[in-house]
Amino acid sequence: MPQITDAIAQPAYDRTAARGTQFTPVLRAIGAFFASTAKRVSLPVKFDAQGVIDFTSTPDTKAGDDPAAWVPAASSFVTYTRAEMRGHMNNLLATCRTHAASSAFTSKVPDRSSYTYADLVAILSHDYTVSKGDNKGQVRNLVAHTGASARSAIKRVIKAGVVELAVVEGTAWMAEGVVDSDGNPRPYPSEQKARKAHARMAHKDSGADGEWYTDADRKAALLKNAVVAKFDPAGMASAVSIYSMPSIQVRQLAKKAGAPTDVTTGKGATKRCVAWFEADLARLDLANA
Repeated sequence: MPQITDAIAQPAYDRTAARGTQFTPVLRAIGAFFASTAKRVSLPVKFDAQGVIDFTSTPDTKAGDDPAAWVPAASSFVTYTRAEMRGHMNNLLATCRTHAASSAFTSKVPDRSSYTYADLVAILSHDYTVSKGDNKGQVRNLVAHTGASARSAIKRVIKAGVVELAVVEGTAWMAEGVVDSDGNPRPYPSEQKARKAHARMAHKDSGADGEWYTDADRKAALLKNAVVAKFDPAGMASAVSIYSMPSIQVRQLAKKAGAPTDVTTGKGATKRCVAWFEADLARLDLANA
């Protein structure tokens, strides 16, 4: 286990596993630390202001590290006092309750602003069994599982804010064929992210290992040739605007309006899409629906 005395005994971490599984041994070690008389604990992890936990380093595969059985270097360990760790756990539990308070969590973790050491020993002793998905049946530490869910929720909020700001500032990009559930072009905060989105959508499951990015040279070529353009927040098609819109937006709007594939794909598709709209201007209403 991680250091709870003067000796460091390092477990192997599976960094290829789901995040809740990766941090299960960490949270169990913290529980053991609080249950012991040790004054400090050293772990290869760090905490942000919300208590969200992360490793201080990553496996170096070029140096021979095995991500599935990774033993972090002793230099990556951070030493925490009991009071410091209690503060981080209080922050983590508050974050879990705010962003990922499942019934499994709320039934076992009392709603408090601060927890005693005895409280934390009890809370960190609880496990959680995954009930669905690829990891169904997997047993994890309850706080590790809930903390991973909370982190994902926080990241989604941050990502949405970054994208929204890019749209407002006029710096967002879009990728041909990548649309939201309503059929509208999906905005991305940078050209590179839009290029990745196009490559991911257009060449899914086409690489040597079933992924578009598995070969470095091929990945670079796909990103270079990705069809992207600056995002138009208005995005409304009219008898005038279709002549000045980016080509990919004209094609996306034609697809949304129901144009057949022989119109929207292939060489000269943009001109065919414009002609398709010209043939029946009522199609513009379908594109803007």
